[in-house]
Amino acid sequence: MISTNALELGIDIGSLELAVLHGYPGSISSAWQQIGRAGRRGGLSGAVMVASAMQADQFIAAMPEWFLGAPPELARIAPCNPYIQVMHIKCSASELPFRKGEVFGGRDISMILEYLSKYGVLHFSDRGGTGTYYWNGSAYPASKISLRSATCDRYIIKNASGGQKRESIIGSMDKQSAHTTIFPGAIYFHKGLAYEVLNLDPVKNECLVSSCPAGCYTEGESSEHINITEVFESDGLYGWGKAMVFSAPAIYKKISLHSHKIIGHGRIDLPESQMESTALWIIIPSGFYNSPELAGAMKGISNLLIKTLPMFLMCDQGDIKIQNRLKDPYLKRPAVFIYDNIPGGVGLAEGAYEFRDKIITASIKLLDSCRCRDGCPACVGAPYGDFSMKNVTHRLAEVILLHSKREKPSCYSKEYP
Repeated sequence: MISTNALELGIDIGSLELAVLHGYPGSISSAWQQIGRAGRRGGLSGAVMVASAMQADQFIAAMPEWFLGAPPELARIAPCNPYIQVMHIKCSASELPFRKGEVFGGRDISMILEYLSKYGVLHFSDRGGTGTYYWNGSAYPASKISLRSATCDRYIIKNASGGQKRESIIGSMDKQSAHTTIFPGAIYFHKGLAYEVLNLDPVKNECLVSSCPAGCYTEGESSEHINITEVFESDGLYGWGKAMVFSAPAIYKKISLHSHKIIGHGRIDLPESQMESTALWIIIPSGFYNSPELAGAMKGISNLLIKTLPMFLMCDQGDIKIQNRLKDPYLKRPAVFIYDNIPGGVGLAEGAYEFRDKIITASIKLLDSCRCRDGCPACVGAPYGDFSMKNVTHRLAEVILLHSKREKPSCYSKEYP
């Protein structure tokens, strides 16, 4: 019997005795759910995982004891995410009015209620001496909530191909991804058909596309930098808190669908965007400051972390981003930043902070399990400079573990940042 992972939901499939998993499904909990398809009736059963070329698969193939002994991941949620919380309050107010001073989920929401009342989303009435906030709209707010993104700010994608009487809506995309995906000149695919992006209107939240030959696709790139705005907690070389991420769209490449060769490039002419999120940072130990291999070692650590973090955080690699700074303006030191690639954050940075030493340890084990000599895309990435990326990355990871509890950076102070 061949199936998709939908059978994780617990459908009884009878007397199967052997489960064959096509690669690591992305999380320990999913793997055990798929293994549990066999032996439902209590008899002898077995499971085989056929590893793919993906880094996580190769890590588990080299170290099966890690998988067999690791507990299932903890799902991360962030009920205090301001974007999600406001939408929940709007939906709740449309069904039952809020009284002044009332809590929501055990939290004080007075500021949010006042904000929504100020902009006419809610109507405040003090009749009878008990202040009450009423829903002030005719539309049902839940209809505007997206199940794919944290915010409801989205671009509507319209087909403006010639010969049509009016533009038809063929899709939508969250604003966070739009600047490097549906910029003017980009190729957008919908139901197997290719469309070229003609215009992106941030005021009307509209993207106009026109059908085109499906000979290539585009990849956009952006330059990003991150600023810490509030420190929640710190421990040795580690810290986590609020951060503001600035992303400036830069260039894009046109790539052939058949040969995957770059056949053209261009510049993305769009303004810089901002996103508030949460981040974990790892300060580089002082012994590495003046090393000519510092940039390569930080790049190697970043490549390892993006592979190992999903094993602990129950997320996709696209849900997190990593940035290196050779001298952070607030920390005054080199640091590696890991942040939620979701507006407001959903607890991934906090989870990474909880597992901080375990993640570094797993990264070292992933590096040791790779059979390359000096580094490769499966571990630390392509060679960087005239030194062994694998060796310098390994040394930096070990130094971080060694000094994580000893070194107390002086940059953490009452005036910080």
